[in-house]
Amino acid sequence: MLWYIKKCYTQAFDKDSYQDILIQIEKNYQCRESLIDFDGVINFIEASYKQGFATLGINVPFKGNEYSTQFPFYTTPNSLMNVLLQNCSYTCWVQIETEFYDLLKGILKEDVTYSVKEENLTILNQSLRFLIDKFQEYLTQLPTADYDDRYSEIFSSPLKKFDILLPWSEGPQWRSEERYKINRTFVLNFNYTRTASLYTKDIPTLYNNEFIDIHGQLNNDSNPVIFGFGDELDEDYLKMERERAKGYFEHIKSFWYFRTSNYGHLIRFIDSEEYIIYVLGHSCGLSDRTMLHMIFEHPNCKSIKIFYHGDETSNNYIEITYEIARHFNDKALMRRRIIPLDRSMRMPQFNDST
Repeated sequence: MLWYIKKCYTQAFDKDSYQDILIQIEKNYQCRESLIDFDGVINFIEASYKQGFATLGINVPFKGNEYSTQFPFYTTPNSLMNVLLQNCSYTCWVQIETEFYDLLKGILKEDVTYSVKEENLTILNQSLRFLIDKFQEYLTQLPTADYDDRYSEIFSSPLKKFDILLPWSEGPQWRSEERYKINRTFVLNFNYTRTASLYTKDIPTLYNNEFIDIHGQLNNDSNPVIFGFGDELDEDYLKMERERAKGYFEHIKSFWYFRTSNYGHLIRFIDSEEYIIYVLGHSCGLSDRTMLHMIFEHPNCKSIKIFYHGDETSNNYIEITYEIARHFNDKALMRRRIIPLDRSMRMPQFNDST
């Protein structure tokens, strides 16, 4: 979001105005009379980002290079961008897919004609499509991630006995090393970049079609980027299915999964034999609820191991368990499957030598 906003205002500063489907920016008289320079605009955007972008579009005082003045632009965001600006800040990650779905549900509840709903759906879907294109543009220009051999160690390490909660009735068999032998490894990559593939090339139990970019790859028409929402269990989703207005499902993930064989490879794997799940870097939020519910509650799933961010005293382990719980209808089963914090592991982190 910061990259995109800077790009928009840079063009507005150079050309007096900027407009796309998400935002319209016009210079006011102060900027036209050169009372503000480009560095001052960038400084304001940086400061606004740390407070949340809500101040953009409002004439508020800010400190330029050597003076105080007003932000020299009039900004008009559309409905999706306005929500994102209100919720995005340096200290808070904005869940774009969730905000999009909330707007989708808002259209569902509007007391207007079907034709008006369809017009609103068209604008909202076009807005997200534009944002997806900008997102791909941003990711494409990022540098390639550095290799970190600690991730390779995670993927190649053997299972631990207590990662699977087995009944005592199994007798001595529950202690058997053979019970914990890894036969196959399936990597379900939700990231759009190739970062995860750096750590999986030497996994001996990883076979063909068992590294899946389930949400697509950047700039690949054969495996397009999937970005939207995926909660078919939501009550409002069921109402959308009964609606006459068209346009609700354009960015519902389930319908994008039909475009490749990736989802089929996932189903074949989880149906084939018992497995445990490693969660590495995924928030496990509701935007992937349909898929995660299927994986977590599947009879072949034996446990879920969270690799948390932070350290042993301050981390996001509990927050992730909150999100995982949303995907379970059977809460007793959820408590059996999530490996407790004292048997979980810290995730290797960027610029971290420990």
